Amino acid sequence: ALDREDDFGASPDLVLLDCFETIGAPAVWVASRREVPIVVRLVGDHWRTIEEERLAPARKRRDAPAYLRHRTSQALNCYIFDRADGFVTVSTALRDVVTDRTGCQHERIGVVPIPITTDAFRTGSAAAARAAFGIDTERVLLTVTNLTFRAKYDGVRTILPEVLPLLRADDELSYVVAGGAATAFGGWTVL
Repeated sequence: ALDREDDFGASPDLVLLDCFETIGAPAVWVASRREVPIVVRLVGDHWRTIEEERLAPARKRRDAPAYLRHRTSQALNCYIFDRADGFVTVSTALRDVVTDRTGCQHERIGVVPIPITTDAFRTGSAAAARAAFGIDTERVLLTVTNLTFRAKYDGVRTILPEVLPLLRADDELSYVVAGGAATAFGGWTVL
């Protein structure tokens, strides 16, 4: 579509890309050929995701075809990211990862957090949740995350040394980690 200016009346101002690998690379190739700026939107650390969720398991299984497929995906993403004129990330932490991985300066990386809406959550009873988990303290320190991913699990483990002294100092404080796949890495429910 970018090859035919008459479809737009003029070339587009930019291509905002949030697809990668075999879908994203051709779009980047066409945009680069037409000298249309490319802005990549990231909602997670693609480098870490490919390493931890694709490459590492393939290495562990000694699955050479899968490993090569995932390396190809990684190479296509590098092609895309190397040609990006800028990025949009969902957090300043991800912005820092993009800078470290691509060399793109902060000034060329916009941060637009994903809004949280109450439509995605069901209402519940705090008393029922406390009863279900055996929480009888007055205060609860809560971490809500998706523990399916090793990096998020590791994040919870990282903050534990800071949480434990709080729990020891206050008998009326409980710490709850809520999230999917809490047992995937030997996770916790209530501390």
